[in-house]
Amino acid sequence: MLGAHHIKVGNLARTSASVEQLTDAFGELCADAANRHGSPLTYELMPFDINAASLDAVLRIVQGAAAPNGGICLDTWHLGKMGITPEDLRVIPNEYLLYVELSDGQVENMPDHSRETTRFRRLPGEGEFDIAGYVRVMAEIGYARPWGVEVLSDELRALPMSQIFWRTVETATYQVEKGLKP
Repeated sequence: MLGAHHIKVGNLARTSASVEQLTDAFGELCADAANRHGSPLTYELMPFDINAASLDAVLRIVQGAAAPNGGICLDTWHLGKMGITPEDLRVIPNEYLLYVELSDGQVENMPDHSRETTRFRRLPGEGEFDIAGYVRVMAEIGYARPWGVEVLSDELRALPMSQIFWRTVETATYQVEKGLKP
């Protein structure tokens, strides 16, 4: 068995396809995965997905596939870059929100339509995005699954591993606790 919490999928290659084709393909992939392991598949919302670069499009894909083992992965860096606010997330049915990654950044420094992220990502709370606000709204819509941290940063990678670990733990924990406070 694979034993993974989830498996992320998305259009990193920027292959052109219609939302209908993506819906069918995601449904087929989920059906195949269900026969192989118990890990759910998550379609990651990303600004450089040329076919599904909006929350609405990813919801249409996942809901249209109607796979019990299929859902959405959200990354707060992508949300911030795309101008999606915490309040915008209220349209997501809880059963489809399967995984959340926390990372931060600054929109003014991000090139449009770029997959280049290593110079622009920051630890949660070290940029300008409302990480605690995202956490708050996701919890309010019922998200109670694991939170991950994905920070692709040359600056962070240059630090000793123990420093990377503890800074990540501290910043992520602070933002999650801040977002979950009543």
